[in-house]
Amino acid sequence: MASSSEAKKKRICLTIEQKLSILDALKENSASRVQIAKDHGCDPTTIGRIVKDEAAIREMALSNGNLKITRKRKSSYDDLNLAVSQWFHAKRAKGALISGPVIMEKASEMARLLNIEFQPSNGWLARWKANENVSFHKLHGEKEAADFAGAADWMEKVYPDMVKGYDSQDIFNADETGLYFKALPSGTMAVNGEKPSGGKVQKDRITILFLCNQEGSEKFVYSIGKSKSPRCFQRVRNLPVKYYSNSKAWMTSEIWTQILVELNQKLHSQKRKIILFIDNACCHKLKEGTRLQCINIVYLPPNATSLIQPLDQGIIHSFKAHYRHLIIRKQLAAIEQDISAKDFSKTVDVLQALHMVKSAWNLVTPQTISNCFRKAKFTSQSDEIDVQESEVVQEDQGSPNAEDLGISAEEFTELINCDQELECYGELTPQEIIANFCRGDKNDSHDQDGEVEETERQMPTNGEILNALNVLRVAVEMKGSNFERFYAFEQEIFDITRSNKKQSKITQFFSKN
Repeated sequence: MASSSEAKKKRICLTIEQKLSILDALKENSASRVQIAKDHGCDPTTIGRIVKDEAAIREMALSNGNLKITRKRKSSYDDLNLAVSQWFHAKRAKGALISGPVIMEKASEMARLLNIEFQPSNGWLARWKANENVSFHKLHGEKEAADFAGAADWMEKVYPDMVKGYDSQDIFNADETGLYFKALPSGTMAVNGEKPSGGKVQKDRITILFLCNQEGSEKFVYSIGKSKSPRCFQRVRNLPVKYYSNSKAWMTSEIWTQILVELNQKLHSQKRKIILFIDNACCHKLKEGTRLQCINIVYLPPNATSLIQPLDQGIIHSFKAHYRHLIIRKQLAAIEQDISAKDFSKTVDVLQALHMVKSAWNLVTPQTISNCFRKAKFTSQSDEIDVQESEVVQEDQGSPNAEDLGISAEEFTELINCDQELECYGELTPQEIIANFCRGDKNDSHDQDGEVEETERQMPTNGEILNALNVLRVAVEMKGSNFERFYAFEQEIFDITRSNKKQSKITQFFSKN
């Protein structure tokens, strides 16, 4: 009779590659869990755990690329390893040649900045390389830079072959823009002879990434700020826009890779593949080892993105027009309450800005997006139409103009373009990379001028919520607006107030005074 130790099965450590094959086999219904467990020499409960952790397994496979490892091991120097990784991928995106000794020297430098006692060894370097899926490559000569005759030549000779086999709904473009999210018109109406004074220009900034398809039927938006955890985010369960951060509020290859890995997972679940056109900025280089099975990335030719990038043909302009319209409407409400421009700007925190970003992006119509793709010549030969800037604006009927905002055309243009030259990416120094790890929440509640954004947010009482709802109901009644939409909103508010209440007992209503 075999002893219990002999009967006990030997523990099997499956690699990421094996786990992916198990998940794919289950999706294809090619075998049962019992049969798959038998084929891999493991227990059926192991298969259950793999199914439960599918999202994490697929994310690890996409972001790491080394499918031979069994799991990503944690290190005593996680912050240091991550800092070195960010520096490495940023430098490789620019084509820098980096050897093992250079990495070890940089690790020593960053350890000093982090106040960590650390001496890099060959063992540490080997583990770091395995986790990052990095290996040594011998150079085989210099790669020549691509030479395009121009944007028109690229669109005529290169683009048609790139999009063969893709439907228009699967042709995407992505681009960033900087946004002064507190910016207001620079002037004011005044009586002749009066000399009004204004405050300093509000230059609190975030970076916005837009991603949309040719039909305008799918559009995504992401944000990057300076604060790691702004105070206004406290007690907020769902942000209107996905938020990332670093000390410059810049797009980095780290953030770019995270966004595309998540998008790739979504596309994988839909069994769908897309082609994504982007400019060749260094921040758009994926971390080495990242695999995106569902996204075909195509870099636009250098010095031509202003001509052939759809988002630059009027989509971002339309977004900013809507955003400025929304913030001016809020300013008008503040004026009616005798709130000064300076005090009003303090109320526009990052959370308020993200709500307006989401709302403004929703207001950019599919027709506007489609027109801008056509203006950039992202069309089939049979559908090619010469779209002028005026047509883009005219067909976006909801886009506000200077007259809607009550300002001059010159001031309207100045307001929309006030942040046009804002940098959206660049190279973070080692000190800035380390600062991103060392920043604490106590410093994140201040804007760049050192002023506190706001006090801690408190949940309104049920009475305050219901009083506000009554005010809205009166406005809907007197305006003759759509009551069906109000009723749906009212039901959501009632759900919120119910969730705020603790369960009461009937005896509480008969308690003695």
